Amino acid sequence: MPETSFHPLALCTLATGMLLVALSVDALIRERASSTATAFCALTVPAVIWLFAFAGMYASVSAERALFWAKAAYFGVPFIPLGMYVFTVKVLRLWEKRKGRVIFFAALSAACSLWAVSGNAVFGRLYAYPWGHYPRYEPASVLYVAVFVSISVVGLAEYWTELRKPHPPVHRARIRHLFVAFCVGYAAFVDFLPKWGIGVYPLGFLGVLGFAGVSAYVLRRHRLVDVSPAAAVHTIMAALGDAVLVLDSEDIVRVANDAACNLLEDKRSRVVGTCVYALDLPFAMEVSAGADRSFEACSPGGERSFRVSESYVRDHVGQASARVVLVREVTHEKRVFEDLVDAENRYLTLYLETPTPVMTLDEFGRIECINAAAERIFGEGLPALTGKIFVMTAAVDTGSVPTVLRAIRDVFAGQNPGPLEITLRSLRGPRLFLGNALPVRRNGRVVAVQLLLRDSAERGAMAG
Repeated sequence: MPETSFHPLALCTLATGMLLVALSVDALIRERASSTATAFCALTVPAVIWLFAFAGMYASVSAERALFWAKAAYFGVPFIPLGMYVFTVKVLRLWEKRKGRVIFFAALSAACSLWAVSGNAVFGRLYAYPWGHYPRYEPASVLYVAVFVSISVVGLAEYWTELRKPHPPVHRARIRHLFVAFCVGYAAFVDFLPKWGIGVYPLGFLGVLGFAGVSAYVLRRHRLVDVSPAAAVHTIMAALGDAVLVLDSEDIVRVANDAACNLLEDKRSRVVGTCVYALDLPFAMEVSAGADRSFEACSPGGERSFRVSESYVRDHVGQASARVVLVREVTHEKRVFEDLVDAENRYLTLYLETPTPVMTLDEFGRIECINAAAERIFGEGLPALTGKIFVMTAAVDTGSVPTVLRAIRDVFAGQNPGPLEITLRSLRGPRLFLGNALPVRRNGRVVAVQLLLRDSAERGAMAG
């Protein structure tokens, strides 16, 4: 004779338990294993134990096997209201205020579980109903049920109290829907009736299904916790490109992000809990200065460069309790900067030493810079000419002023003014210069005009 029979009630109860497991996993993933999501899982674990064990009891043919599964269920059943209360005070942000009450409820729940499992005071016999075997409560079970219902009512009262307080709209909606979820879930109390000989079909799993449905709605619509800096800190740390190390007052690493582990070429498990001076950092870590600071450091051979920033977290009396160290490798940036400086120096040398007169004018035609060849035309050096309006100097012939002004206007308008003919009064008398007006750009924007001039007489001589 088979020992089990897959009764429809057993299959429905088992499926409900599996649905709760899936809901718990979904909550952990969606909430990134936050403490509230963990409390939600702690709520579902005893309910899953109850459902799985009762599914085994419904499927059992012999009374002995059914009694085994009934007793096994009470490793979880007494903890269901405790799990509900722990989750409640977490999601309502009352954990610190209710911590003592949680400990008391935990002790009561553990005592009830031990009482139900270890002896026959709560139940030791089974009813034989048409749907299968079912626990038969003894008179002393009234005390157990009183504890179960009392903790459940206290949990619901916490929601009712918070609903009467002002809260942000999202949090208020979350409280309201969770209150409804637990009210629906506690329809499972109907399963107590058959344990006292009232032949009501045990449809408590439907209440659990209702709770799961409303809870799934809360998870998707309101989440279990609001997004806050504390909740997002791990995501922010992981997204940072800079290496971040959080050290305690004894310089022991307590937090290290992925970039820090990559910098150290080591696993997080070996980095966290190690003194920062014992880590294989690619640069020499300086001793704590006790004040916020930034400094540059190099690898022993000088091949790599780093910019290090230190900030201190202080307690209520101003003592440094932690140090946050940010490390950014700037080797590439430093090399690019050095290349830019070198290119600028070479350009400046070329600019100053070229035999072609070159000058730079701003949008108002003021002289910003001239090279040595241009200085020879003016007979004055850069300090004397800087800031002067070019067309108002004695070197520019009156007839050439419109040409210069039009060239400046066209360059700043994004147009090409074409070749210029400018008459300048040099030390050797008036001379005709041929030139071009070129834009000087910075961040994609024209900020100045550069005039490149060539003496027409020199060009004619070269042509001849």
